[in-house]
Amino acid sequence: MRISSKVTTLFIFALTLVAFQLWGSEARAQSSWFTTYCSGCHASATSSTCNGCHAHGTHSTSTKNDINVKGVTNKTSYTPGETVTVTITGGYRTGWIGAKLYDQNNVVLATPTGNASGMGWDATYPVTLSAPAPTTPGTYTWKVAWYGNKYDLTDAATGTTYFGAGWTPDPTNPNHGYEIVNTNSFTVAAAPPPPKKIVRNDYDGDGKTDLAVFRPSTGQWLITPSSTGTAYTVNWGQSGDIAVPGDYDGDGKTDVAVYRPSEGRWYIMNSSTGKPSVIKYGIDGDIPIPGDYDGDGKTDVAVFRPSEGKFYILSSSTGATQSVPYGINGDIPVPGDYDGDGKTDIAVYRPSEGRWYITNSSTGAQEVISYGINGDVPVPGDYDGDGKTDVAVFRPSEGKFYILNSSTGATESVPYGTNGDVPVPGDYDGDGKTDIAVWRPLNGNWYIWKSATSTQSVMTWGISTDQPMK
Repeated sequence: MRISSKVTTLFIFALTLVAFQLWGSEARAQSSWFTTYCSGCHASATSSTCNGCHAHGTHSTSTKNDINVKGVTNKTSYTPGETVTVTITGGYRTGWIGAKLYDQNNVVLATPTGNASGMGWDATYPVTLSAPAPTTPGTYTWKVAWYGNKYDLTDAATGTTYFGAGWTPDPTNPNHGYEIVNTNSFTVAAAPPPPKKIVRNDYDGDGKTDLAVFRPSTGQWLITPSSTGTAYTVNWGQSGDIAVPGDYDGDGKTDVAVYRPSEGRWYIMNSSTGKPSVIKYGIDGDIPIPGDYDGDGKTDVAVFRPSEGKFYILSSSTGATQSVPYGINGDIPVPGDYDGDGKTDIAVYRPSEGRWYITNSSTGAQEVISYGINGDVPVPGDYDGDGKTDVAVFRPSEGKFYILNSSTGATESVPYGTNGDVPVPGDYDGDGKTDIAVWRPLNGNWYIWKSATSTQSVMTWGISTDQPMK
């Protein structure tokens, strides 16, 4: 028994020694191969010496009878110039590879910047390369490449060399080349147009705010368009109506419209057709707050119900009603596009606190901004021209506008007006910025400070009992 045990032990030891010698021989062979065939062109690699040049990047298994290099984009649709990220995968070994990203015209767009392999522009699978999308809209197919030594592309069992259809020899480096394959196709679509900005009280569609008043005693609108300066009158409404002008038909012109609290109806004269629309929406006690809440370029019918602290919005794009609990009794609704996404945001100003409560439509997040004191009149508008509504108040006791610019976060204090004036901010000069302006009932004068020229314009339009459009 003891002799048998000794023989077994010696046998196992001998096998282990042989295996170790074979492993050492294989290891030395790999090292010798690199020294003999590669070191003349490559610096000594620090990891996975043999995997990079050979089948690592091209075959799915060690039988080497297929090509499995693949490049996939992170999306299937891009805007012009948007970053396209391509992930390159393949092979069956670990280690480094040489890789490239090409455009549809075989122009190299990107190569790796190198890794621990010591091989310069090599990287480790999966390789991620990026480049800007084409600037011209269309459908595109880019390409990716594995770069290496051609000899390890041969199936040992059959002697067949498997080159892909895109194999391209490197004319500057014998026995090396690129295995090039197509990525998936992707599209480049034209960038969407910027959100359409509805200019308040632009009855002639020239991009400038026009002078307009509603005379409840006669149910008349008196309008002076900025494009011609020729005044005209529209009979639309009656005593007790609330003027609610807006671009309800989306033609770029403000439509004459009134809300009749006693009926809960909106009476709208569409400028595009000259035909009226009557919409039942609201109850007595509601505050009409028209705005483009769905971002379709049309003014939506909407009301704030103080008794419930709710916004009710009738979407022009879908015809669906949205009910949003927001605010309390005593709040003043101040809807506007505070986040610049082209949609009117739900917002209220709370005089008792001097706070603005805003829900951004782009994120659904709420902002609370302390700005103003009790007695201030909220006058939101895009005073800095950055496409976002700015928080602002008119302080009658001081005759001042206080503006919090969304672009800088800085406060601007502008003395303009007197106690008893009605603030009527608007873009009267068409420069994309809200101009500071007041209407003085005592003399019917409009005092406008034009942001484009920093000059004042004074015009007389209306009588003391009129409602200036603002």
